Amino acid sequence: MRLRSSMIAGGTLALTLLAQTPAPAQDQPAQPAAGTASASEHRLFLRFIEDAAVVPSFWLEGQLDFLTNGEGFDPSGSGAGEADLRRLGGVFAFNVAEDFEFGGSLMYLHRDPDDGDSDQGLGDLDIWGKIKVVQDPLDVTFGLLVSLPTGDSDEFLGTGETDLEFFGSVRQDHSSFSWTANAGIRINQDPDFPGTSIEGNSSVLLGGGVIFPLGRNWAIIGETAWETERYDGTKNSLQLGGGFDWRMGDAFMVRGSGFAGLTDGAPDVEFIGSFVWIF
Repeated sequence: MRLRSSMIAGGTLALTLLAQTPAPAQDQPAQPAAGTASASEHRLFLRFIEDAAVVPSFWLEGQLDFLTNGEGFDPSGSGAGEADLRRLGGVFAFNVAEDFEFGGSLMYLHRDPDDGDSDQGLGDLDIWGKIKVVQDPLDVTFGLLVSLPTGDSDEFLGTGETDLEFFGSVRQDHSSFSWTANAGIRINQDPDFPGTSIEGNSSVLLGGGVIFPLGRNWAIIGETAWETERYDGTKNSLQLGGGFDWRMGDAFMVRGSGFAGLTDGAPDVEFIGSFVWIF
């Protein structure tokens, strides 16, 4: 635990320094051709944070997320088994410098486990920073995500610990589609769940997606996301699905998606709907 605590302290310091450091000067990239999926307009759903895209200014999103039979932490503990989960909250991201994005996400949760009473409250707070280091011939981005323990671990709404994730991603726009891929490693501490003695693992993340613009206002997005076991006794998660973006003028967008779980560690199904204000 001393090693993990040192890594967490170092990672948090790195994020703070990164947020205060201006991005290196780069030539302005050429504007995409008509019909190209712009990196500033269309993002992945499950891996929104890890997407190589950087917002051009401000992104404010109200989001509703519903999933069924999310994996339990410890089936032998009351309330720690599989659960349906509803999440309502917001995502905010802004452009600190030309190629640097800083953001945060906080959700209000309603958790209904198979083996206990339902509970509700705030979940853990995610804060991230990422910087685009290459723009040609494709975008290359590196970032750091910090999950802060704002959720109630006694009710399994949060882990009670601070976790770190380091990630990198690539993305390339073409005339009729865009593709993106991401990878990362997440350092999960031992959670403070009541009646359990679960140990955290360092999990590996892989994901990717394809974006097809349909005219000026619509885009279709396909995505897959995989992660190894976060905790001892749990299983890896693989989800596959997709969704759409619908632009309502220059400043607003509606997003919707659905995903199926392909492994025992993934929820059976997950649906995400949101309303975005880009300003």
